[in-house]
Amino acid sequence: MIVRIVALACLVIPAAKPAGQDAPSASPKESISEAEVSRLLAELAQKAGAIDSFVATYRVEEADEGQEHVMVLSYDAPDRARLESRRPDVTNNLWLLDGRMYMRGEFGQGGIKAEIELDEIFTFGDGFETALREAFPVAEDGSDDLGAGPVFGLDVVPDESQPSGYAVNASLAWNSRRTHVLTWLSNVEGWTGASRYEKRLVREVGGDAAIGLSLESGFVDEIRLSKSMRLVDLRVNEDVPESVFVVPSAEPGARDVSAELSLQQLRMASAMARNKVYVRAAKRTETAGIEDAALRAKMQTVFRELHAVVLIRHYGDWIEETKRRSAASIQEWTEKFREQVRNDPSAREQLRLRSTAERESLVHTLDKAREAYVASLRAPALRRIDAGLLGAIAAVERNGASDAYERDVATPVLRDFDEGLKAAIGDK
Repeated sequence: MIVRIVALACLVIPAAKPAGQDAPSASPKESISEAEVSRLLAELAQKAGAIDSFVATYRVEEADEGQEHVMVLSYDAPDRARLESRRPDVTNNLWLLDGRMYMRGEFGQGGIKAEIELDEIFTFGDGFETALREAFPVAEDGSDDLGAGPVFGLDVVPDESQPSGYAVNASLAWNSRRTHVLTWLSNVEGWTGASRYEKRLVREVGGDAAIGLSLESGFVDEIRLSKSMRLVDLRVNEDVPESVFVVPSAEPGARDVSAELSLQQLRMASAMARNKVYVRAAKRTETAGIEDAALRAKMQTVFRELHAVVLIRHYGDWIEETKRRSAASIQEWTEKFREQVRNDPSAREQLRLRSTAERESLVHTLDKAREAYVASLRAPALRRIDAGLLGAIAAVERNGASDAYERDVATPVLRDFDEGLKAAIGDK
């Protein structure tokens, strides 16, 4: 078994002969409606919201002898959490403590380490939040707001690299406004179509793959691929040992993957923010159609403010490097022409022609980068939103992203170029 923890903490269960007892056929099967799923999850979420601490231990069954694989989710309200995956030859740990994420991994001959700040990554600023509230007002009394802190995810996702065709994603992330610590309790869409077996929900994913949810505890209690991962111990509202939340020093020579982890978390934060906008936009179109000009304008403003943050976070280094190269280029060729301009004023025109060509080249580079960024945007896979509506919202998003690029990337870079040139050639 392999644990990849740099992206999400991804637990991959390899193929083996399925065990007969894995089939959830011991109790009668009952089909339930989406409304009933929503009601059940809401009840479980209310119950989970009262949990101050838990330690949930999962074990991969039928592991090779001497190769026991255990995963542990630990939480202590409001802002301490740990996700641990261990087997004899590999150990991976993620901690979230006071808004910082730490990673430690040991792989026999080497290891990894990371430490990043999360509150800035998952906060998108007043511009975005204000635009979001103005475009899609939501009555929020704060009663379901758990505040900023860690959230756990556990699900089955397609993975063509695995013999079973699926993998288990076990994630630990930070959310600036939590309504659940256990994110699967907010996934009504994901559990729709599941079957009820007395005190469990079971969702068949495909082939032999399935995921089970306890209707008593609210925890995922089993994941079946070709082997089973089962919840074997759950301790709720008991004191969690302080040692669980102590981050050890990294092993000598451990590779620092902080940059990779930060980039992954940036992508996760961006995806979460985009999903929020799409869901609210789709809801708003129930009363005002997507063709409503005022609504589209507000949506475009929301997406512009969102991508203004995303662009700077993802491409800030590129922007600064582009500015630096432009300044260096200006300096190089103005020094070449400066003496000629002093002795022959007509040489100034040659300098202007050169600067015009350089500026056109810079504009071309910026335009190509904008086209690539906008083209990379795809509507999120939200099955409860009609495909046609998703496409219409995506078109508005692309316009907003283009606006953000023009305002916060292209314009500042070109302004620096023009001001640098003006200063270099001595224009008044």
